[in-house]
Amino acid sequence: MPHPEVGDRAPDVPLLGGEGEAVPMSRLWRDRPVVAVFLRHYG
Repeated sequence: MPHPEVGDRAPDVPLLGGEGEAVPMSRLWRDRPVVAVFLRHYG
C-alpha cells in the first residue's frame, strides 16, 4: 500500500465517537474545519 504524500486527501476512515460509535471522518468536516493529528507511539 503506498504511503500518503503531503497534500493528499485524508481517507474517509471510521473514527470512534464519544459514545464509542463509528463516525466517518467526512462527517466531521462537513460543517466546519477539522484538524487531524496522528501520533506515533514508541512504547
